[in-house]
Formats: sequence, C-alpha cells, structure tokens
Amino acid sequence: TGLVIDGSLASTQRGVEISSGSPVESVTLNNCEITGVSQYAVYSAANQGVSIYLNDIDITGDFSYSAILHNNAGKSSESEFKMTNSRIDCTSLTPINDYLLWNGAASTTKLFDYDVTYDNNDIAISIGATTALFDVIRAREANSYTFTNNTCAVSSTTIDKTVELLKPAGLSGYRISNVEIERNLVAFGCGTGFALVVGGDADGLAYTDKGTISDNVVVGDYFATRTPHGQTCGRSEAGDEYLIKDGISTDIYVGFLMSMGYSQSTNIIKDCLAVDCYGSSYYAKGNTDALIQNNRAVVTTKNIQRN
Repeated sequence: TGLVIDGSLASTQRGVEISSGSPVESVTLNNCEITGVSQYAVYSAANQGVSIYLNDIDITGDFSYSAILHNNAGKSSESEFKMTNSRIDCTSLTPINDYLLWNGAASTTKLFDYDVTYDNNDIAISIGATTALFDVIRAREANSYTFTNNTCAVSSTTIDKTVELLKPAGLSGYRISNVEIERNLVAFGCGTGFALVVGGDADGLAYTDKGTISDNVVVGDYFATRTPHGQTCGRSEAGDEYLIKDGISTDIYVGFLMSMGYSQSTNIIKDCLAVDCYGSSYYAKGNTDALIQNNRAVVTTKNIQRN
C-alpha cells in the first residue's frame, strides 16, 4: 500500500513480478504508482492460479511490451483479476507485444474458474504503428469478464491495421460463461477495428455463452478513410445469447454491427442511437439471422457514405 515504483531510476523492466516458482495465491496493490518501467507494470508468470487486485493504482509510461501481463498458465486453482478505481495513461509507440493489457491462460480446458473485472477506471492509451492486430485488453480463456463504469480513450497513429479495445473470446473447450460490458464511455480514435464486442467475427466463433453490451457511449474519430466500428454483436452458434442495448455510437464508420448472427432470438441490437456514422448506422454482415429493433439513426450535414 502506498508504494511508488519508478523504473526509470534503474532502467527497470518490471514493476511488480510474480515469478513462475512463486507460491503466492494473491497479490493486492492499494494506492500505488508505477511509472518508468519498459515492459510490465504488473507481471505474473506463476504456474498456479494467482489472483491480482489493483485498487487506486496509477500506471504511466511508454511500454514496448504489455503494461499488465497475467498469463495464469497453470490453472491449478481458482483465481481472479480485478482492477478498480485506477488510472492508466500509457503510450506504446513501438509495440513488441500486440497487447497492452493482457489477461488469459494457457489451458485449453476449463479446470478452474478465472474471472476478470475492470470497474471505474480511467484508461488512456496512445498506440503507434502496429504490424498486426492489436488488442488493448486481450480477453481470453476466462470464466467471466466484467467491464463496467470505465472511461477509455484509445488512439492510434496507424490507420491500416486493426485495433480492438475489448473483444472477449474463449476456446472451443474453454468457453466464457458470461461477458458484461456496461456503462462505459469510450473515445475510439483508431483506424480499422472494433471498440466493444461480444461474440466472434466472420473468421471464427467467440465460444462465449452469454454477452451483453448495455448503456455504453462510443465516440469515434470521424475520417473518411478509416473504418472503426463502435459496438458489435458478433458470430454465434446455437445456445449463445448476445445483446446490445441502450447504446450510443457517434462519428464512427459503423455504429452498430451485427455479424454472422445465429438466431433472431439470441442476437439482438435494440433501443440504440447512431449519430453521423460514416459508413452505416446499423449493419448486418454476412450470413446473419438477427434482430435489429427499435433503434434510431441521426444524420446531420456531414459527408457520410450512406444515409
């Protein structure tokens, strides 16, 4: 509690590290500041499940690798990652890792629950040129993801690679049971890519049982040659339930995307508002069976592609 870790004083790569042989079961940081480290502010390579709790933490700096790495590879016990009331103000101008915030596990079967929560955080990230897909928060292989009440500002100097803010995706033998993305304010100033996603895409399933994007506002960076998407209900299969409701998307290429929906009863976008979306306010893509209901679209004087 109350630690200040300044890695620039000694060219430190990692602020807090849980090593592969560490016997600890949980680490909690309260009211701490981590700055000037080059790779990871918080790093866990423990073989067993380790819970990490970050409360009222400031993380700043230029990270060539992830700011937070929690691989939880062993999965020998139940664990969770929770970040609350914290601030992240980072750049990654020459990223080596594709992910600035990374959570996941190496197991391919769900032996123990691993739950992830981001609540009431301020996240500001500037991303440099990337050579491949870049996820701001990599969300894979957990039991559940909760992303609520956060303020996120994500910008990228590249306009030809995909940047995704939050796209939970499980594995075929390790499905995510529940995703809740609610009451977030997102400024998404990126090139091609997706801000908030439940479900998969045209290339693959998300292996997620249930996902809800509710009461979020996504503000894009209005520019004709960019194709950022605001809120997406992605590819599903029988039994999956995905819903986007009560959301607002503005100044972005596609406000709300429905991609490869399996069923009208389980892939739904409703009660949303799209404002000045350059490419399309609401877009049903691919071989999709879905419900887009009771939504509104507003177009002002901007030079958009489609009314």
